[in-house]
Amino acid sequence: MKNGYYTGHIGQLDDTFAAEQDLIPIIREKHKLYDFKGLVKIGIQAPVGTKFVINGQTLRIGATGIYELDHVVNVKELYFVAETEALVDYVY
Repeated sequence: MKNGYYTGHIGQLDDTFAAEQDLIPIIREKHKLYDFKGLVKIGIQAPVGTKFVINGQTLRIGATGIYELDHVVNVKELYFVAETEALVDYVY
């Protein structure tokens, strides 16, 4: 963070993800992040009712089909409970 603004990098995954396939290793490999400390913000577009896990906490996509985590959180685990087609935007 610099002068109150986060100065990270933005990335995106758009795919069908297998059940319990952790997205963090995919993101690490995609961006060659050898000293990766976690995602700080995420946005997910997926079918309404989709269940996913962030850092051990199970959450569900609400009525809009969109989930946004706008506060700075160190996301070290992210996966869908069942096979899911989704768009995942993130800041690292």
